[in-house]
Amino acid sequence: MRWIMRSACIAVAMTAPGVPLMAQELRELTTQPLLTIPSAADGRALVIGEISAAVRLPDGRIVIGDGASKKLHLFDSGGRLLRSVSRDGEGPGEMRSVQWLGRCGGADVTMYDRMLNRLTDVNVASAIAGRPDARIRTVPMNTSTVVQCEQAGRMAVAVPENFGPGARGNLQLLDGTGASLGALGPMFLDAGRPLGASIKLALGAGRLMYGAGDSAFIHVYDLSTKRASRMTVPHVPRAPTEANQAAAIEFWATLIRGTEQDYERMRTMLRRMPAVKTVPVYSGLYFDEAQSALWVHTSVLGDSNTVLDRYTTAGQATGRVRLPPDLLIYEVWANVVVARTVDADTGEQALVLYRIGR
Repeated sequence: MRWIMRSACIAVAMTAPGVPLMAQELRELTTQPLLTIPSAADGRALVIGEISAAVRLPDGRIVIGDGASKKLHLFDSGGRLLRSVSRDGEGPGEMRSVQWLGRCGGADVTMYDRMLNRLTDVNVASAIAGRPDARIRTVPMNTSTVVQCEQAGRMAVAVPENFGPGARGNLQLLDGTGASLGALGPMFLDAGRPLGASIKLALGAGRLMYGAGDSAFIHVYDLSTKRASRMTVPHVPRAPTEANQAAAIEFWATLIRGTEQDYERMRTMLRRMPAVKTVPVYSGLYFDEAQSALWVHTSVLGDSNTVLDRYTTAGQATGRVRLPPDLLIYEVWANVVVARTVDADTGEQALVLYRIGR
């Protein structure tokens, strides 16, 4: 049976009229570097042109999506390259882009290719002539790059109704075959400018958690009861610093592939956009199914640290992690953060893993 829920308007959470919720002091959790996989390494023939997605498998292996070569690279738990699969194309197991990788049940990984508008379940351990054992699931709509799944196979995809600043749309839910389970919306999806709020998704424990960070609310939808609730992220509204704005512009500019002249033209265009008055309350949601914990990314580009706050499924804050600045986080799973870092001087990328201590 198809179902549709219309979400309520999102407002800023207040303790009293005009008084924002204050950020609470959380117990600091320890972290330690677990593994670094550089884009190039001595003695390794492979050079990763662009780390565009990554996921860690239950046995510790890591899969990196290379947006430049259109390949998936499989590494063991120690960072040793095992094999590279896929190639540029539109056939089974081929890709035009790799925007997202996730563990969605059944195959090793599920890949979302925005240019082909399709999902592909990929067994990265089985390759024939460089192509992986793959099963294609075509997404029945034009989507954004925001995709999330749970290990049971259900997925949530942000589906815009318009593009550009102020984009609105729906959240489409899919079962393990890619068939629609219904939609949530309409709702705000994307401000379309550096440091602007944009929809974030997390799935796990039978719940869909979503929000754009334009308020203190994270909406929680129970996939079994079809009921919605919300949790609140305490915060103090703050304006972006020059460092925040500069880092966000640089990140957006380098999303394109081109020459330095192309990057500079993009930077110039982005600088002309009106700056946001306040940064988002949160800039990412990640559900750790292995630990049944929701991690909320409460820092933004240009801050002195990447900050993650941990919550229980009941919405209770239980700890905070501080990591190096400007990490692009792909997932938090089994108390391991999987993220990309970029060297500020050379532009070299690396995939980094951090283990969160007890």
